[in-house]
Amino acid sequence: MAIRCTAVGSNVIVRYKYAIADAGADICGDTVTALAVIVNRNSFANSTINYQSLPVVAITPDGPVTFCIGGNVTLNATAGFGDYSWSTSATSQAINVSSTGTYIVTVHDGSGCTASDSIHVNVNNHPIASVSGTTSICPSGSRTLTSSVGNSYLWSTGATTQAISVSPSINTSYTVTVTYSGGCNSQASATVNVGSAPAASISGTTSICPSGSTTLTSSVGNSYLWGTGATTQAIAVSPSVNTSYTVTVTYSGGCTSHASATVTVGSAPIANISGTTSVCIGSLTTLTSSVGN
Repeated sequence: MAIRCTAVGSNVIVRYKYAIADAGADICGDTVTALAVIVNRNSFANSTINYQSLPVVAITPDGPVTFCIGGNVTLNATAGFGDYSWSTSATSQAINVSSTGTYIVTVHDGSGCTASDSIHVNVNNHPIASVSGTTSICPSGSRTLTSSVGNSYLWSTGATTQAISVSPSINTSYTVTVTYSGGCNSQASATVNVGSAPAASISGTTSICPSGSTTLTSSVGNSYLWGTGATTQAIAVSPSVNTSYTVTVTYSGGCTSHASATVTVGSAPIANISGTTSVCIGSLTTLTSSVGN
């Protein structure tokens, strides 16, 4: 918009309702004040002052400006300006932000006039989820996995409790999604590894004679528990009848294995002697024992 300033008559004082610095100048809307200026026609006759309207800029987000940590939003300034200056030092029309703060953009039009707009972005912080519990088990064992505290829980198994009991037969990963107040969520995972214990065994002679004894020895482990209550690797036994002996061997990691052995008590034949048992004086006879070892 231009204001044409024309003097009327000799020595007539012309009043303007705008503060104008110099005749022929361009002024932006935000430099105009509602003040009366008295200008003598001889010093300001037939002059034109160009009044430039202020540019209008607005920031438009492409999504919610309140979101959870890990999220982001793109802030778009009004298009059509040749010069953009953001409070982040960016000079593009749009910026992508992921932190809490007030973001300001200033634009310049071709006449040197400026305009600004601002918008506040709020990022909700929340704890990082975690899973606790022993993650190594033995075959057929079970473990309890517990999520860190939140408002609600959803495990990859479908469970919605804070803690779950698992007994995988192979190495298995479990994931929990924890939701916090405000709707933010975080995920955590834990892998349960299934160990394998060596197969326990018992060595030693398993056939004895009545009143005899034998030593039974377990395969090597970290600890031992026999059916007799003994906790040594080897035990001496002297059963009077056929008897089964079992040992539970515990290995590092807590895995266990069982083994059994039966000691058989044999019965020896009755020994006898055969041969002529009556002879004359000076004669010989042969006495023969029954077969044995």
